[in-house]
Amino acid sequence: MNITSILKLATAFVAFSISAHAAEVFRVTTVTTTYPVTTPANFAGGEYDIYGTTDAGNGSGVTVTDNFNGASSAVNTGDQITTGANSTTYFGPKFYAGVNRSVYQTQGGVMHSNGNGYRIRSNNISAALIGTAQVGVEGDPDYAAATGNGGEPINTKVIFMFDADTSSLSGAGDNLIFGDSDTLTAKLSVPGTLGPNWTDSSPSRASLATYRAVVKAKGPNDLTEQYYAGTLYSVDLANTPGTSTLYNMSETGADATWTLMPNIEDDSTGGQVFGDTNLTVDTSESATTISGKFLTNITQVGFLLETDTNENTGGYNYGVREFIANASPASEPHPMEYTQDFTSTVTFLDYISSKLYDDGVLLTGFDHALKWATNGDGLSATPIPSTVTQENNSIVLDVKSQGPGGEVNIRMVGPGTDNARRVKPASHEVTFEIDLIEWKTGQADLLLQTRGHDGYIRSVISPSGNVKFSTWGSSYTHTNFDNFSGPSSLRNNTNNPGIVIVDGGTVDPAASEVTVEISGDAEGTVVLNTAGDAVESVTITNYGSGYTALPTLNWTGMSVDPTVSFNFETGNITRGNVVEQSMRDIDQDGTLDLPGSLLNDGQILTYIQSYDNSDDSVSFYYSLDGGTTTQFITKLTAADHSPGGYGFFDISTGNKWGQPNNQDAVWIQYKKWGTGTNEAGDLFPAKLAINSVSLATSDDDRDGVANRVDAFPDDPFESADADSDGVGDNSDAHDGYDDVAVAAINTAAQSAGDSTFSYYVTGNADDYSYSVGGGAITQEAYDAAVAAQAAAVAAQEAAEAALANAPTLAAVEQTVMDARAGSTRIDVAGGVASITLTLEETSDLGDWSSPTTTDHNIQVNAPAGTSFYRFKIAD
Repeated sequence: MNITSILKLATAFVAFSISAHAAEVFRVTTVTTTYPVTTPANFAGGEYDIYGTTDAGNGSGVTVTDNFNGASSAVNTGDQITTGANSTTYFGPKFYAGVNRSVYQTQGGVMHSNGNGYRIRSNNISAALIGTAQVGVEGDPDYAAATGNGGEPINTKVIFMFDADTSSLSGAGDNLIFGDSDTLTAKLSVPGTLGPNWTDSSPSRASLATYRAVVKAKGPNDLTEQYYAGTLYSVDLANTPGTSTLYNMSETGADATWTLMPNIEDDSTGGQVFGDTNLTVDTSESATTISGKFLTNITQVGFLLETDTNENTGGYNYGVREFIANASPASEPHPMEYTQDFTSTVTFLDYISSKLYDDGVLLTGFDHALKWATNGDGLSATPIPSTVTQENNSIVLDVKSQGPGGEVNIRMVGPGTDNARRVKPASHEVTFEIDLIEWKTGQADLLLQTRGHDGYIRSVISPSGNVKFSTWGSSYTHTNFDNFSGPSSLRNNTNNPGIVIVDGGTVDPAASEVTVEISGDAEGTVVLNTAGDAVESVTITNYGSGYTALPTLNWTGMSVDPTVSFNFETGNITRGNVVEQSMRDIDQDGTLDLPGSLLNDGQILTYIQSYDNSDDSVSFYYSLDGGTTTQFITKLTAADHSPGGYGFFDISTGNKWGQPNNQDAVWIQYKKWGTGTNEAGDLFPAKLAINSVSLATSDDDRDGVANRVDAFPDDPFESADADSDGVGDNSDAHDGYDDVAVAAINTAAQSAGDSTFSYYVTGNADDYSYSVGGGAITQEAYDAAVAAQAAAVAAQEAAEAALANAPTLAAVEQTVMDARAGSTRIDVAGGVASITLTLEETSDLGDWSSPTTTDHNIQVNAPAGTSFYRFKIAD
């Protein structure tokens, strides 16, 4: 992949799901002239002079000249490497390295940051080393053999691998994987001499400079760890400045595509060999590639550098000055997961004006996850206030008054997210377990809502089992429509106005006034600068709506129009009651299938809100009294039910910008609407308990399809089985048919063909078989064999065609019958064919209108295998 502006790479990769708190499993940062090697003068008596070695020479660092051989290629902390008169002690982290090169003048190596760290080193490359390409073909008059490297640049590849820190693993069964936001980053140092903009002698010393992250890990089909290369980054040498520049490399491990590098370890040489290619990454269509989220058992991390060196004087050092890798223990819960079961005491905070207070102190910041607060007018109602108490490992909501004056609310601060807006989180489910204490006659509604960075989703459950769903989206701000199609309006914000003046242009001195006409329905007034010769701002009086592309501005009174940029916003969008569905309507056809007593006092209701990452949808389920089978209620889609149709995205981690941050991830409200009273004239009580609230990811194989709708929840490469034959659609050899039945019919048809041919040859062995002394096979024998084969193929094709109406062998058996009118199929069961004959008797041969009938049963033992019978009267 050629990157036009490599500077953009640092921000080009966004994690596809919510994740945070990644574990750093490796880091190395090189330092000036002191780390991970230093000059002999610095080393002697310095802080690293602890290895019992004495450095000598010019401090040229560690040189890598051998091919890569895994563990045998290790350089350990404290090792002293001697090259000629130079001896250097390495005191950085242990690494494994190897090189593929064409000539002695290039090699791998490790230096401090002044030497560009973990690097490719090139010395002078002469014209003779580059050489010339072959001319013509040998034997031609103008033929000339290739010289040097055939006229091509000198290619060099160097790999550096480091052991991943596994101290975060929980035990022997745990391993490192890439969590959804685990990154691999590097600072790539590109000398100014590599590109054409170097102004001193010998510019353009390279024509290729690339970087790839590399990991040693297991793919889904790997028995042991293999090496996988990440995304290719190519430096745009033509646009590099004429000075040494650091470029920030970054990619998300789980989101990247990794290419298998089999046979990368080469132990056949034991020394310097030229022309090896084991470090070459396969870029063909047959290469084995895998999404990083499916890699497991990550044991090493590192990178692969490659350059093509041109003829030059002076050489270069191209390398990595810093490399950092993050990964996560497979056993570690997803950062957005939580469980609150109220087995421990909960301190309820005060919720006032959308802010949380702890004993009068306003809470701020991101450190308050799973803290709860209460509010609602019912808590101070008279004469009897409603209450929120913790009893028997539950939070009990007891509403005493009707209407808003009696309602109570409990609210939870969520785990938060580091993700940007409008990023799909991982598939997950929020589960509420609710004890319906005094529910039925209480005539109160239960509101269950979750909120995240992008909006909220709300369910209001009535005692009858009816559920009303509504959604809300927070205003989305953007500056263009590259990744968002709108519609939007110009933004109403003092610090980020809808129209931004980048350059004020030039006012026409002859103009009496300056105005601007904004395409669409927005309107604004032009404000000039103090001198009156340029536009300072536009005061928008009508922000417009429905923008799906940048508006055009038509200026009057300007000799040079201003240069502008824009800010847009969708505004907060509420969609009330997008769906109303009853739990009692199982098939959602508008008819209630279950009785009105579905939800009763004393029952336990488990209510599940399930977010599916594959299509940004939300589905709802319920079960009663701990039942293991959940009943589907309804599905809300992004297109039809999300605010503005923009999508749901993060609706679970909390309001990021609240006080404290991430509040209202969960909001539960209990409000009484009924006015019914008991015999004493008191309102019927409304009381329930929240036993637990939890959020858990629900995509075990991380293929983006939630477990509930994944036909193969443990297989990352399969999620659907359209023909229900147990074989996933991606690997189904016979789509639409039962693969097992097809295989059985194919085998039977092949056996029929083999039997026909074998029978023919055996019966004519004396004439056609060399094994019994016969003569050569004749043309007639050959033709007969071909005919037998054709008959077998025809039988197979006919059998397969029958599958369109008979997807299994059992179905084939059931459809074979005599075609004569009034005939009866005779089935075989238990190895016996039962035949019933009905005899008709009459005393008048000419009158059979009312015969006497007698049934006679005959049982025939059927041979092994599937058999069919019919009978006929002999001629």
